[in-house]
Amino acid sequence: MIGIIATGPQADLDRLQAFATKSGFPSKQMDAPEGWELFVVFPPDSDASAVAAFTDRLRGSEFSALEFGYAMAPVSP
Repeated sequence: MIGIIATGPQADLDRLQAFATKSGFPSKQMDAPEGWELFVVFPPDSDASAVAAFTDRLRGSEFSALEFGYAMAPVSP
């Protein structure tokens, strides 16, 4: 997984973006036809346990108003 995409209420996207920044993951909000989306990227050198802790927190009630998708890429040799 190289990142996540979140959609939902602006206030929740702002909170998630602040959490991503605090966690050291780059993020960017973009205007899409369906509304605002937040992209959070896990750079290739990201610590796997930090990514796991970040995504585990997304499963809780804190961000329950958001819908999530993910971006995948093949692992290069």
